[in-house]
Amino acid sequence: MLVELGGGATPHPDADVILDLRHPKNSPAQDLAATPWLLDSGVIPDSSVDVVYASNVLEHIPAGQPRLAVMAETHRILKPGGRFLIKVPLVGYNLDGPHAVVDYRTWSEPTHVSAWWFPEGLMFFTESGADFAYMDVPRFAPLGPFIPWAEALHRFGPHLTGEDGGSWWSVWDDWEGIASLVRP
Repeated sequence: MLVELGGGATPHPDADVILDLRHPKNSPAQDLAATPWLLDSGVIPDSSVDVVYASNVLEHIPAGQPRLAVMAETHRILKPGGRFLIKVPLVGYNLDGPHAVVDYRTWSEPTHVSAWWFPEGLMFFTESGADFAYMDVPRFAPLGPFIPWAEALHRFGPHLTGEDGGSWWSVWDDWEGIASLVRP
């Protein structure tokens, strides 16, 4: 099963469940901010989803409790070995030293209410984030290495199969990040 966060008017063709924040007219999407997430038959069962796909939506979720709730719900519904595929505009990243992002795309969209710094923004939710162990949040598998963008796009894949090894992250054009987090 594939759950898409932020499908909007053009959801991924393989999405079984679509959750969004702003619903286009006649959209089948349900409210991403309301948890637990649902199927027509009731709550999406624990450990029942192969892939959760979130392209350009997490920056519309406020940091703090709303983001924690979305990450916890994603963790809850993913099967062990299931994948959370993320694509977000960045405010910065660490690759051979910190890079602040000065690209207008991160902040120009008036509905962006939170920002991401890679890989630290991901590590908070993974077993790699020892500095964040004081928070009681479900943890994804340890964050793997930075990978080149072309390889990341290949692994992200149009079919979202999730068959791409462990967790990893990448940065494109110095402003957009993608990552694949694995539920242990």
